[in-house]
Amino acid sequence: MPDSCFLQWNNNVRESGSIDIAVLGIGEVGKYVTDFNVYEAPYVFSSCDQAMRAVNSDVMAPYYEQIKGKGFSILTSLYYGVRDLTCNFPVDSPDDTAGMKIRVPDHTIPSYIAKYVFKANATPMSLSEVYLALQQGVVDGQENPIPTIYAQKFHEVCNYINLTQHQITICPVIIGNNVLEEMPDEYAQIVRDCFVSGTDTVNQLVLDAEEEQLQLMIDEGVQVHEPADRQAFVDAAAQVVEACEAEGLWTAGLYDSLQAIE
Repeated sequence: MPDSCFLQWNNNVRESGSIDIAVLGIGEVGKYVTDFNVYEAPYVFSSCDQAMRAVNSDVMAPYYEQIKGKGFSILTSLYYGVRDLTCNFPVDSPDDTAGMKIRVPDHTIPSYIAKYVFKANATPMSLSEVYLALQQGVVDGQENPIPTIYAQKFHEVCNYINLTQHQITICPVIIGNNVLEEMPDEYAQIVRDCFVSGTDTVNQLVLDAEEEQLQLMIDEGVQVHEPADRQAFVDAAAQVVEACEAEGLWTAGLYDSLQAIE
């Protein structure tokens, strides 16, 4: 998603109403209320279900209210898979990824994940450039959820999908406050209820797609590898949290509070 998408969406909603609802990457929402950046932190969530409980918990409630002050509201948050590392060799610990050139989205937190969790060199790059970069050896690997890996055919240019599972991708669905305010109250509530009630169905579709698409890639010859020491990646995440909190990317302690939700 281009970096300009969220600002353009927000301006359109406020000024022309040409776009009413959008599904966005969390990094874009974090530009408006920084504490949402914590959703991008490594290993803050342990599963789809735990992530949904965390993002809908009382811990996040104050930040949902802050978002409303920016001209829009979050209707729900959707699961878009867990991010894994693809490259041409099996990965068991951060020692195996040290010094790699890993493509990341052009955001601070993914770059920190490459640096601290993988001990690698972060290479920011647009998604459309990644296939060729992998094919030509410009980068050694990339990390994305299974649906993106499959859709972009990265398994054609990477021999291994390493199940590092270092980040669960959460995408908020946002709506302009003016859109809700122009509706009768009962209609606005129907909109809210529809998105909330549909969340589990959408999330299950993604979970099913992850399983199906992973098998399709296995059938095409890719190797799926479980890191022998995934805990080493988990432990290294503390350095990302420390760096991000030092920069004020989210409130100190918020990561721990979300991670502690069962």
